[in-house]
Amino acid sequence: PEMMKGEQDESGRLWDILWMFRNAARKVSGSCLEFKFICRLPDIGDWESNEKLFENRFQRMVTLKSICQAQDFDDPSPAIFILKPNED
Repeated sequence: PEMMKGEQDESGRLWDILWMFRNAARKVSGSCLEFKFICRLPDIGDWESNEKLFENRFQRMVTLKSICQAQDFDDPSPAIFILKPNED
């Protein structure tokens, strides 16, 4: 978000998501898993159903899920998809 420039960037946020995914994936053997991470975001009323308040109004606990499956019907090579819990 614009008001948090200098504190966070997209690369850092992506790193956080992938790192938490990696830690969760090491603990499961199936093709689906759910994991959480904490991020800083200003409270401007844009909360999503997979986000909850964490400690203060600038921190959100975000829940995501991942699925490991074929990329597409025409491409059976494996891929990892990271989604919101209510997405397919």
